Amino acid sequence: MATTDTSAKDIGIALGLAPAYGEKRGPSLIDAAIDALIDADELHAEFSCGMKRK
Repeated sequence: MATTDTSAKDIGIALGLAPAYGEKRGPSLIDAAIDALIDADELHAEFSCGMKRK
């Protein structure tokens, strides 16, 4: 996962939102993305526990 110092406003604009709306929605979009990454990581850990590589 890459990290950046891009503002929430810039992320919203990159998603096609108006600047003011992007600034308002950007933080929730970032939080949702982080939550999705955590869920995916936990799911991966759940399925890979106990499995041995050959």
